[in-house]
Amino acid sequence: MTASTPRFIPHGIGPRPKSLLSGPDGKPPTWSARLQALRYVPPLLKLVYQTHRGYTVAILALRALRSFIPLAVLWIGKLIIDGVIAAMGVRAAGGVVEWWSLGGLVALELGIAVGGEGMARLSSLFESLLGDLFSNRISVRLMEHAATLDLAQYEDAETYDHLERARRQTVGRIGLVALLLATAQDLVTLISLAAVLLVQLPWLLLLLVVAVVPSFLGETHYAALGYSLLFSWTPERRLLDYLRYAGASDEMAKEVKLFNLSDFLVGRYAKLSDEFYDANK
Repeated sequence: MTASTPRFIPHGIGPRPKSLLSGPDGKPPTWSARLQALRYVPPLLKLVYQTHRGYTVAILALRALRSFIPLAVLWIGKLIIDGVIAAMGVRAAGGVVEWWSLGGLVALELGIAVGGEGMARLSSLFESLLGDLFSNRISVRLMEHAATLDLAQYEDAETYDHLERARRQTVGRIGLVALLLATAQDLVTLISLAAVLLVQLPWLLLLLVVAVVPSFLGETHYAALGYSLLFSWTPERRLLDYLRYAGASDEMAKEVKLFNLSDFLVGRYAKLSDEFYDANK
């Protein structure tokens, strides 16, 4: 299959860009286009907040507290090390070491670690519950919107592709919110650690930037490629769902047997799924 030959063109639709952000040449979106796509984030967060304000506020509070746990653990660890060094000096001088202070620091660090793990579990619970509510709400809105469409719009493949993307993403959007919150949490942690490094060891801050920036650029690049692939393959994924349903559904079993369509459906599905796998590699 050559690069100029389309792999599959739905009836009535010509080749389209790989994503809403890419051009007709199918190239990945530019950085300016990616930044422009961020304008869709506030409406998404607003929808999540309106779904359940209590869960949203609780998740934000837990995430904010968890973002400072690594810094607290590191700082208490520093105090423990300083205390051990001071205790060794006192013991070498023949003095009495007060181990209770060190024991208190160790217990405090253990408590912070356990508390952080507990907050992580509680945050995951709230996010799961909020995700279920959000998915239900968006599904209802999608069904209400679909009820307003006429039959001609259902026959239009491009319109149906929009509905298909919306249906597939009713569950995944809360995952995007969780990813955004995790990114914000990591950013706060990174800034707090960078501030400490700037005061204690400024040269380590440069090393931290060198270590983080390549990873950020790589993750952003491959995330954009993955989104472009899923966007461009919406018609094919819809066809895969139909082929799987037609080949393994009791409602179509009689027709499949009568017209001996099993080999055709299996072969078509296997070929298209292999093409999607090759494109996704």
